[in-house]
Amino acid sequence: MLLKYAVYTALLALLSVSLLAACTSSQATLPTSTPTTLTRSTPITLQAGSPCQTSQLKLADDGGDAGMSHGVGQFSYQNTSNSTCTLFGYPDIRILNGDHHAISTQITHVESGYLFEPVPLKVVSLEPTAKAYFVVDWLNLCSANSPASAFLQATPPSQTSALTIALAGIPTCDGVGVSPVSSGDILNRAPSPGG
Repeated sequence: MLLKYAVYTALLALLSVSLLAACTSSQATLPTSTPTTLTRSTPITLQAGSPCQTSQLKLADDGGDAGMSHGVGQFSYQNTSNSTCTLFGYPDIRILNGDHHAISTQITHVESGYLFEPVPLKVVSLEPTAKAYFVVDWLNLCSANSPASAFLQATPPSQTSALTIALAGIPTCDGVGVSPVSSGDILNRAPSPGG
C-alpha cells in the first residue's frame, strides 16, 4: 500500500514538472509583442463657440405687451461678429433715468410670467447675425410720481461691460423681473391680423 502511494506521488510530481516545463517552453517560443496603448475614442461634438463678448453684440428693443396690470418688454442681443459665440444665463439689467443714473428698484430672475412663455435656462449658440432674446416684466401699478425710466442697460451673461438703449415706460416701483436668454421669441403675442 505504501509502495502504491509512493508511486502515485512520484507520478504526480513527474506530471507537475512536465506540465511546468511545457508551459515554460511554450512561453519562451511565443512571439514577443510590444505593449499597445489603448486610446479612448471621443465622440465628435460641434463646438458652440466661446462666450459672447459685449463688443460682439448689439442690444435692441423687440417690442412688448401689456394686459391685466402686467407689462413686458422683449429685448435681443444680436451677434455682430464673424464668429459663433454663446450666451448662458441672465443678463444683468439696470433701469436708468434721463441722466443715465440707475433708478433704485428690485430686479429678480424669473423663468416665466403672465405675458411670456417659460424660458428654460440653457446655452444659446449665436451664429453671426443671429439673435438671442430676454424679457423684462413688471406690474403697472405705479403712481404718477414714480421715477421715469429713460434707458435700459443690459450686461450680457458672464460679461462686465453693458450695452444701453433708450427706453421709456418701465415702471419700477414694484420691481422688475428679467428672464434668461433664449434662442427664440419669448412673448405670448397674438398673431397679427392676416398673418
